[in-house]
Amino acid sequence: KETEAKDVITITDTKCSKDGKYYYYTGTLNNDSNRTIKYIKYNIYMLNSKGKIVQSEWSNWSGTLPPGASTSIDTMIDAVSGVERYRTVIDEISYK
Repeated sequence: KETEAKDVITITDTKCSKDGKYYYYTGTLNNDSNRTIKYIKYNIYMLNSKGKIVQSEWSNWSGTLPPGASTSIDTMIDAVSGVERYRTVIDEISYK
């Protein structure tokens, strides 16, 4: 079975806190692949108590992230009512 990018490119140590009109999302982007990353697009889904998406936002990171390296990411999201939890999904990856 071929290893897929989502298996070796991960976002960990995520935190999401509300402050006024915004949620502040932070995390760590980890490159456990054997290739250098130049771009990542990720989606953040804000979920209600039933697991339905009530707000979503996308963001990206670009630069040079060699194999085995990690970097911090952060995103501001407009606050809406009813958010109980969140989920992050990697959407696009480009390599050097």
